[in-house]
Amino acid sequence: MLVDVQAGLLNPGRVAWDDPGIADAVTQAQRDLLERSRRAGIPVIHVGVRRPMVRGWLDRPRTEAAAQSGRAPRDVFEMIHEDDCRFLITPEADEEIVTKFGVSAFAGTALDAVLRNLGVDSVIIGGVFTHMAVESTVRAGFDLGYRMIVPTDASAAPTQALHEQSTRAMAAFGRLTTTEDAIEAARDA
Repeated sequence: MLVDVQAGLLNPGRVAWDDPGIADAVTQAQRDLLERSRRAGIPVIHVGVRRPMVRGWLDRPRTEAAAQSGRAPRDVFEMIHEDDCRFLITPEADEEIVTKFGVSAFAGTALDAVLRNLGVDSVIIGGVFTHMAVESTVRAGFDLGYRMIVPTDASAAPTQALHEQSTRAMAAFGRLTTTEDAIEAARDA
């Protein structure tokens, strides 16, 4: 499963990456993970965020949190333009697409039903941002009984410190691995 691998979130012009090269490096690792999954016959799911301009009750807390972090400007969260929402890795015709409006890929979506209908019990997850969508999805998946597998090179946060802190936290909820070893980790789970 790839979470939020979208143009608006991996754009160094919109996100204050400590190292602008991180976006390209993580996208390449995600491409590798996706190709390995496809070759292994593992179902692939693309999860993307879409946030309309309409101001709802969750808007204020999200805006305040973004302002405090200094790392995610309000326009990243709006995600209203089609190009912002475009997946950087194009889904194939038989791959599931899930649209989310919050942080976790499970919250308010049909993801759990999709996974159960596919007979999935282990989930390999990569995406952005590690400390937000990836970590919250790993925690939620763990709570739902899935074996969560996290190739840490296929996720990124705007700073290495945020990525490492989140990765350490996720170790309690899933198996940390690399893109190279993720498929084998899923088979061993």
